[in-house]
Amino acid sequence: MKNKELVCIKCPRGCKLFISNIEHPDQLIVEGNQCPRGEQYAVDEIVDPKRTITATIKLISETERRLPIRTDGEIPKKLYKEIVDEINKMKVKAPIKRGQVLVENIKDTGVDLISTKAVRK
Repeated sequence: MKNKELVCIKCPRGCKLFISNIEHPDQLIVEGNQCPRGEQYAVDEIVDPKRTITATIKLISETERRLPIRTDGEIPKKLYKEIVDEINKMKVKAPIKRGQVLVENIKDTGVDLISTKAVRK
């Protein structure tokens, strides 16, 4: 039986989770969680891990060179590198509003890429 250890990041407790029976994702056994969110986190991390991307992109502006961005939700971990590679090729021109959608539905994930800073010029 395969096992895995994780530290839960869903609350400040940081429970040490022990997941067993990994070879059967529909029958995972999670121990060590002190709340239901820890169990769900462990299951999600084994079955379908997801991540939020934060990065910066090139910006054409009089005042700034880079624009901080992030995804407005979580994307499948298996697409992380592909999306980051696409982000690294991007360039936008000011003005940009905070929260402005830069790419809708990136890689058909249902998640948008948004600006986290306003740049006027």
